Amino acid sequence: MGNRRSQTDQPVKIDEEGMRSLLCKQLARKLGTLPDEIRALLNQLTLEQLDELSEALFDLED
Repeated sequence: MGNRRSQTDQPVKIDEEGMRSLLCKQLARKLGTLPDEIRALLNQLTLEQLDELSEALFDLED
């Protein structure tokens, strides 16, 4: 499971489904409605890949 730090600097565990759900919401907000094909691809990503993609979202320009 992925680890993030909370505001108190304690590790916060994020499960794969939670990460996938959050990433889908972030992508939809940034890019608009996600096609089913993209959602299907996201469902195949590992937690590590989801984490990398979530970080890459910061580099996307509007």
